[in-house]
Amino acid sequence: MLAKLAGFRLPITSYALQAMVTEPLKPALDTVVLSPGTGAYVSQSDKGEMVIGASLDLFPSYAQRGSFAVLQGIVAATLALFPSFSRLRLLRQWAGIVDVVHDSSPIIGPTPVPGLYINCGWGTGGFKAIPAGGWTLAHVLATGRNHELAEPFQLGRFITGRLIDEAAAAGSRTDDAAHMPVVRIARRERVRLRRHHSPHPAGPCGKRCDLGRIPLLS
Repeated sequence: MLAKLAGFRLPITSYALQAMVTEPLKPALDTVVLSPGTGAYVSQSDKGEMVIGASLDLFPSYAQRGSFAVLQGIVAATLALFPSFSRLRLLRQWAGIVDVVHDSSPIIGPTPVPGLYINCGWGTGGFKAIPAGGWTLAHVLATGRNHELAEPFQLGRFITGRLIDEAAAAGSRTDDAAHMPVVRIARRERVRLRRHHSPHPAGPCGKRCDLGRIPLLS
């Protein structure tokens, strides 16, 4: 919107990126688990909640809630990693808005308007990469010259065609979890994150499964 007021157009589209947390568990994960095949990731907060997320809602939106269809896909992809999580309840779900450039790389530097500089289009990687983004933007503001690290990320690359395809690294992939057979099956069967009150079916050893050895808090 700011670029439009200034008289030029940015190649940016805004998408919703969903996340959700489950009811608390006793400590089970001490790292972030990420599946490149589905895009789903899981980590455990200090409160014991499982923090879950995955791919973008692949349609332009400023709604900070996300679509139910993508939520189902995220849940199904998570259950493909941790089937025992099917017994958990979701406590909260939300969506944040991320601005994605057409080649999934940021834009850092001057604009066609003299004195107007931008640092935008970081997509889902802004929290990790913005220290470098801020440093390189400060360099061009202070010196009037692009930092060598930011030189490839100029707005002019969309004129010259020297794009930087970082879709895989940025997490803005289009071949999301919906294409995996296990996810399609889970959606068809309406898999939900919930706690079962009936005993878990017996495994090959004839003993009841104890939630993958992840005890729930009472």
